[in-house]
Amino acid sequence: MAGRAPSSVAVVVPCLSGAGAQRVAETLAREFARSTRVTVVTVEPRLTRAELAGLDELPWADRIPPGCRHVHLPSTGSGLRRFGQVVARFSALARRERFDAVYSFLTWTNVVVSAARAAGGGYLHVASEHAMAESLRSDGAGLSLLARTLPVVYRRPDRIVVVSDAAARSLGEEGLLPHPERVVTIPNPVDAAEVQRLAGATADPGAPRTAGERVLMCVARLHAQKDHLTLLRALRALPDRFVLRLVGEGPLRPELETAVAGMGLTGRVTFTGQLANPYPLMREADVVVLPSREEGFGLVAVEAAVLGVPFVGSATGGLAEVCAALGHRTFLPGDAEALATAIEEAAASPVPAGTAELAAALFDPAEVAARYLALAGGG
Repeated sequence: MAGRAPSSVAVVVPCLSGAGAQRVAETLAREFARSTRVTVVTVEPRLTRAELAGLDELPWADRIPPGCRHVHLPSTGSGLRRFGQVVARFSALARRERFDAVYSFLTWTNVVVSAARAAGGGYLHVASEHAMAESLRSDGAGLSLLARTLPVVYRRPDRIVVVSDAAARSLGEEGLLPHPERVVTIPNPVDAAEVQRLAGATADPGAPRTAGERVLMCVARLHAQKDHLTLLRALRALPDRFVLRLVGEGPLRPELETAVAGMGLTGRVTFTGQLANPYPLMREADVVVLPSREEGFGLVAVEAAVLGVPFVGSATGGLAEVCAALGHRTFLPGDAEALATAIEEAAASPVPAGTAELAAALFDPAEVAARYLALAGGG
């Protein structure tokens, strides 16, 4: 493989229903398909053969990029049984298709592909890890257990892509990257033209805006890592004209709904749930906020920039790096007073000219994809 681009690659991801790493995988598959044969492989563990049989098409079928083949690997049971089935089925697929390179995204699929390769796969493996070590060790028992295997599992990939220098430090300090010479930092791609196109759609009529309102928007899974409670405390400190739209779903929703009522914020906070296209609402927001306790990257910081919307993010992990590159305001994680001040300042200040163009250039999908492909060509 050294010195030549791969002619056939697989992009392996749990599914394409979500944002974050799933959208990154989708964007890269689209770019890869311009120069090589691409098979998008999904292994969503919650869909069994019986459930698949009842579907006319997979929930993410419309997100398979043009020119890409799609293969879904079903499984049954749970735990090691399900894991073994997916490993065996991917091994068989890889032998049949003779992939030159396999790009896997997110921890679970990285482990699957590494295990399949150990069983005799002849492909070059590039694993893309998007999380900070803190997230891997704290995000539920299943992921925490997987994290314990990474010092062994991450000995196997030929290259490991991390999405920020902060993520590389975090994972390295925890001993999760046993071969630092194989680790390379490549930022996530953001398709600025696609984000702007999607933002041109009609906004959800269920979220009306009244005169004088200043609309804040947070697009993030409702999970403790994202620290919505600090955002709610900041909102309570802001004038009543500031309202908040929380876009996303997650296990923390009941607690957040209780907190909204307890803080006297009923009527100022809207839970929109998960939106397939949040960009029309993002385009109309006065400030987009991401108050995470830790963050490997923070795609929404780039997306806000390409839409010309002010952004405020916590000064943590890769998010701090993205904010520094784009000139976004930041605050110390957990500091509600500082967050409120930053929001007021951002709402009163237009985004500097050229920010959208800068974001598009720094996170250009074609450039990011070329760096990924170069790893499979010996780069």
